[in-house]
Amino acid sequence: MSRWRLLTRPCGSSPPSRCCARGEQLPLTIHLGLAAPGKTIESFVGAHVAEHRFDGDESPCSRESIEARSAEVFLQPRSGAGESMSPVQHLFTACTTLVALTFIVGLRMFYVRVLEMRTRRIHPQSVALSAQRAQKLEDSRASDNYNHLFELPVVFYILCLVAMATGHIPAWLPALAWLFVSLRIVHSAIQCTYNKVMHRFSVFLAGFFLMFAMWVAYAVSYVAT
Repeated sequence: MSRWRLLTRPCGSSPPSRCCARGEQLPLTIHLGLAAPGKTIESFVGAHVAEHRFDGDESPCSRESIEARSAEVFLQPRSGAGESMSPVQHLFTACTTLVALTFIVGLRMFYVRVLEMRTRRIHPQSVALSAQRAQKLEDSRASDNYNHLFELPVVFYILCLVAMATGHIPAWLPALAWLFVSLRIVHSAIQCTYNKVMHRFSVFLAGFFLMFAMWVAYAVSYVAT
């Protein structure tokens, strides 16, 4: 047995039901549960839809609508292990990867800073302010990159959240989201290691204009729909 989901076509199909006549809409996903491929809707409805209601409506409309349109219902397998991820999963995983990068850089910053302060015997209170840290600490690569990860990436998080919340995810968005995350990984790797300014700046510009283009394209596609 595998996990399947029950899907319906939009309300308004023939034959019409009292629910459709009243202008009510059936949900796209009626029930998520265990069902064998090819299992009939009548037996499935009898077991799992009896308690279904529309926004608190206690009428028997849900059962009547589903039974009247049982021929239009089909079982479709849910995404599982080994199957390709959905666009929402791609966006969520891209955001999670960028969050993981932020934590990794934060741990690197902690290690470098504590090591330098111990080696040079710098008292923590003497670097309490950012101006004091700039004067006394020599290696600020990790801390600078940590701060950068709360600048442009924030705009990326917002775009992904808007896309997932609205359900409007153009086909190109997941691929460009992963491209942006890759650029940020390269940017962090450069800044936290050999820190060649022009190399780092080139990667930053690529990510900056990519994010600008993503926002513009997304806004246009959303308005167009």
